[in-house]
Amino acid sequence: MNNYFIYLEDAPVDSGMVARGLSKALLPTLMAIDYKVIGYLIRRLKSTVPARHMPQIVRRKSFEIKDNQRISRLVWRIAALTRSKLILFSMVSILTDRFSLSFKMTSEEDCCLFAPIGIDAGSMVRAWVHAKRIGVPLHVYFVDDLETHPSNSKICNLNWLIAQVLEESAQIYTVTEELGQLFAARYRVSYKVLPLVSSNVFSGVRTDCKAKYFGVYLGSINHLYKDGLSILINEVEKLRNISDLNLRLRLISSPADAATLRDAALPAWIDCGTEKCDEKIRSDIRESMFCFLPYSFEGTEKIMVSTSFPSKMLNYLTDARAIVVFAPTYSTASKILNRFNLPFVVSTVKDLGVTLSTILYEKPELSADYYGIVDQMYSPSAIRKILE
Repeated sequence: MNNYFIYLEDAPVDSGMVARGLSKALLPTLMAIDYKVIGYLIRRLKSTVPARHMPQIVRRKSFEIKDNQRISRLVWRIAALTRSKLILFSMVSILTDRFSLSFKMTSEEDCCLFAPIGIDAGSMVRAWVHAKRIGVPLHVYFVDDLETHPSNSKICNLNWLIAQVLEESAQIYTVTEELGQLFAARYRVSYKVLPLVSSNVFSGVRTDCKAKYFGVYLGSINHLYKDGLSILINEVEKLRNISDLNLRLRLISSPADAATLRDAALPAWIDCGTEKCDEKIRSDIRESMFCFLPYSFEGTEKIMVSTSFPSKMLNYLTDARAIVVFAPTYSTASKILNRFNLPFVVSTVKDLGVTLSTILYEKPELSADYYGIVDQMYSPSAIRKILE
């Protein structure tokens, strides 16, 4: 296992901070490999989190990269227009000279630059340049498909750009097997699957059947989840009318996002709002009869749905009584639970209604089964084994 410099543009945040994406999802992975980390190289192009709100493991070994953010965002796009790797490197390296030269390493030190990449192709390019300027191999970790993400639709020569970086990367990691297969076919590269890590310990099987909420959803409400959540609300409303029970939903999402789920105001039995405290999030999940994980059925979203990993699933697997996946059969969430022969994976509105009724009256408790998946696939020891 190499020693690492970790290159971050989504600065990680400590517990007690509301954050999205890699800022929160990556932290358990960093904690799992921190004993091999030489330093965290942080360029805050996307995160304005002050250093005091970063985790201690990051603060004590962090080095901040300061430059002109507007130029950093644009220069690689301009260079990519030429399809010239030399020009691309020359233009971007201007931004990194002062910093990188102070971090020149020798080959005997057996270290690499590990760069987690979300949906920003610029992060990938800047990580590549830093690795070359420092003089260490680049290990790049993809959690999304850059080419098909809507935010990258206007980037010229993106396929060429990614191929150039991957060609010079010493190791390529992908968050799912499906994403790795896509990269292998598209860019002719080899890869290793590196799942995200869950840091939560098993909370134990509940012996009581009481629950504060009927269902809970955690995360942002965007094009991947919006339709499924709207359908869930309709189906719970039907069940409320049939059962005459006060069934409540908890959406751990911003009220503004939640308001887009219906033209009219959301009913009072839906509790919306983000939550800063990680333990409170765990409590809301544990006090719900099921956790809901929808995915888009739109054909335009198929690549993303079939290759990405919803980080909220790690929260569900460690604390849920039951997980309801409402998604196409090709989705990663469906495949994971089907692989372990676990119930409540549905792809039609009718089956979703039946599943909700089953959970209401049978009150299943599957937490031990879910945590078995975590222990096997998403634990710190499992990740270290892959990296070694």
